[in-house]
Amino acid sequence: MSEVVSGYDEETLQFLLRTSIVDRLNGELAGTLAGVPAGENSLRELERIDGFVDALDSSGTWFRYYPLFAEVLRAELRHRLPEELSALHSAASTWFARHGQPVEAARHAVAASDWQLAAEVVGAQWLVCVVHGSGAVLRELASKIPSEIVNGDAELALAMAGLQLDAGEIEAADELLVRAYELAGELSAERKRRFAVTSTATALYRARLDGDVAEALSAARLALDERWDRSVAVEVRAFTLANLGIAEFWAADFEEALEHLQAAAGLALEFGNDFVLLIAKSYLAAVDARQGRLLDAHSSARTAIELAARGGWTEVPHTAIAYLTLATVHLWWNELDEAERAGDLARDVVGRSPEPLLAPVVAQIRARIQGLRGDPVSALELLRAGGTVDKLPPWLRASAAMVEAELWMGLGEPARARTALTTASSSDLSDYAIPLARLELALGEPGAALRAVAGFLADDRESLMPISRTEAWAIDAIARDAIHDEPSALRAIERALDLAEPRGYRNAILRHGAPVRSLLRRRIANGTAHRAFAGDLLSVLEREPSARRTNGDPLLEPLSERELAVLRFLPTMMSNAEIAGEMFVSVNTVKTHLKHIYRKLDVSERRDAVRRGRELHLLSPGLVDA
Repeated sequence: MSEVVSGYDEETLQFLLRTSIVDRLNGELAGTLAGVPAGENSLRELERIDGFVDALDSSGTWFRYYPLFAEVLRAELRHRLPEELSALHSAASTWFARHGQPVEAARHAVAASDWQLAAEVVGAQWLVCVVHGSGAVLRELASKIPSEIVNGDAELALAMAGLQLDAGEIEAADELLVRAYELAGELSAERKRRFAVTSTATALYRARLDGDVAEALSAARLALDERWDRSVAVEVRAFTLANLGIAEFWAADFEEALEHLQAAAGLALEFGNDFVLLIAKSYLAAVDARQGRLLDAHSSARTAIELAARGGWTEVPHTAIAYLTLATVHLWWNELDEAERAGDLARDVVGRSPEPLLAPVVAQIRARIQGLRGDPVSALELLRAGGTVDKLPPWLRASAAMVEAELWMGLGEPARARTALTTASSSDLSDYAIPLARLELALGEPGAALRAVAGFLADDRESLMPISRTEAWAIDAIARDAIHDEPSALRAIERALDLAEPRGYRNAILRHGAPVRSLLRRRIANGTAHRAFAGDLLSVLEREPSARRTNGDPLLEPLSERELAVLRFLPTMMSNAEIAGEMFVSVNTVKTHLKHIYRKLDVSERRDAVRRGRELHLLSPGLVDA
């Protein structure tokens, strides 16, 4: 050690010792630490004559000391100038904080045991660090700050709470949040403004972890209502706006969510933060899908997924939202394979996420896919396995009820479908008009189906989803056709095509099978503005076995008594083994009966067998009586 340092004159050695506390430095920082006016000249001269100093860029702006040389200098600094160590680290901390490097600022403040400075840095910059992905590093540094310091400063307590939330430590975060709000009144005016913004972001995230966003929204909007001032970093503004948009999405305030998410995305692009852009794009995609803009939703979701892959964020909850949106879009486009792949990716991400509202959405998407695959029993199991959230948003609760009702209808259980719809409550007609109308059609009550969608179609609010309006017109057409009002039925199906073709809403029409097939044929024969699209839909329906028959077609080969007995078990959720047990036969015998039933009914799955059995009055419209 003495051999290394003895080769320098005292002035140069003092420069080296005082500047050795940082891992890299430029002329300004070197001058600040060494107290000399021309730090950059000294560094360049040392690089020229000494092999221990290296330039980090081609312009010679940033330098570093070789690691072993730096260790020697730091040991000598502790030996020669121990009384200066704290002041040097504090000076480095202040410089890094002033130049937008909060992690390094916190590192040197902690090294200096300058707890007041550490509190200021962490309290003011923690959210910036989280947004840039360095929250874990800052949390480790901040954990060295004494608890009495943390509990005595509102911004620092809030920062520690936010960093604990980022780590999933909910209980510890809650205690710190209480303390932060207790001390908030002691802050200066400028720090109160900053506290209002960062506490808003924290509260919104904490509320989402409880599945309760409504409580946080009013406070959030109040805090953000005033103009942003310069004390609030642009990253914090963007992140807070994104969190507000997310909360508004779950609260079904889609227009407000759209505005705030677009603002967040704009700021993220402006300051080049891909993580905030990922968050904003994921939820913008979800808003677009919810409001029926499927092409926009698909584009934003793909952008978010690409950002996640590039940044290594494929397992963060926001990426799950992008996958869920893709699954939803592909469902409406009647592309089940693509929807299933996206739904499975969302499931894998959500399994590692603390976000409680995601699991029910994943369950609904995957259940809907299984139902369309012809397996309503497994779909109901998926729906129930999705878990429950105490404060599920009303629109999400309505969505769950609609999926469950569809699955019960697939099992030939209209009574249970009606129970699922009436158990959930909603003041918005648009939530339940469509599933209620589907139910009435299935029960052979076209007049009731018309009444169910009448109020919905009369409502001209822009907030009503065009997807739902498309299906409402399709139901209206089917119901009017059933009461022999063909002119009105053909006009209604044309209205459905008007909405469906430019937006790609294939499944909103295709899901109704044989009745809509007949309408499309007549609409094409009578002329339509959507000839190619209607022909494409018709070709899909012609390929589906369930579309080749109309209600009341007689069976060419009647079912045997034992086959009828098996058929009557199909509307239940009983497995083949359970049916075999009830009938005192083997499982293979039940499977053989099912094979004959499917052949004779000209179907390929359990759901269609139940529907066909009810059409032929082989099953009652109520609960099965085995």
